[in-house]
Amino acid sequence: LLAAGYTVAKEQLRITDAVVPNIELCNSVSSNVAVVAPVIKDNDRNYLVVAGKGFSLEFNKRSGYMTKYVVEGTEMIKEGSALKPNFWRAPTDNDFGARLQVKYAVWKNPEIKLVSMQQRIENQQAVIESAYELPEVSAKLNLTYVINNEGTMKVTQKMTADKNAKVSNLFR
Repeated sequence: LLAAGYTVAKEQLRITDAVVPNIELCNSVSSNVAVVAPVIKDNDRNYLVVAGKGFSLEFNKRSGYMTKYVVEGTEMIKEGSALKPNFWRAPTDNDFGARLQVKYAVWKNPEIKLVSMQQRIENQQAVIESAYELPEVSAKLNLTYVINNEGTMKVTQKMTADKNAKVSNLFR
């Protein structure tokens, strides 16, 4: 149909690395009112409690997950639920055709083992850090919660995978 070497289309695309803005969480400051840092209560056998004026949070010591978040008496997390990582998305028709739901099945519900859970007050904010191992996918996961004096929270999740492991990629 066309001669060899014929140019069908031509375009220049600029490809750059994604730049993610760093979100800083600060305490809310009112004039003539001292900032009161949240308090970390580690006196319960099963839960670590972070409390401040008008809010409280509970972290399960066995899982490291936040299981309760109450603001001005309103529960933000349903009883029996937790804020936990999810590495799966619903497969599409094209995924089923390529059997990707089988190829990436290890990511649907990987075993997540809590290795450590640390807490501290830093810059008058509560910081809770949970470290996990994901043995099925040869990865390590870190969850960091920073809670300010009003109960506003920044959650950071960082996963480090073993580059030499023979594990399928995450489902895109």
